[in-house]
Amino acid sequence: MSFDSKALEIIERAGTGRALLPESPFWTLKDGSGVTAAHVAAMHGKLPPGFGKWRLRDGDGVSAAETAAMHGNMPRGVAYWRQLIDEEGRKAGKG
Repeated sequence: MSFDSKALEIIERAGTGRALLPESPFWTLKDGSGVTAAHVAAMHGKLPPGFGKWRLRDGDGVSAAETAAMHGNMPRGVAYWRQLIDEEGRKAGKG
């Protein structure tokens, strides 16, 4: 079983992420490529309300916020999303 599928299984067993606390250390677990559980959840729109580790970067330097946005899963109400800037000074996504 891949890291992505195992992380997703844990998230889904916890009630699509809602039973996992936003500050849980689970979100920072990484696979061998540097992909975190938060990035897997962001890809699938499974991050819990109150999640705050949006700046967490994967092995390629992509933030959890960028991952969520790339997959159309950036939740409404993440106020500082418009303020997130990537290393090159461009807006990281749309709010």
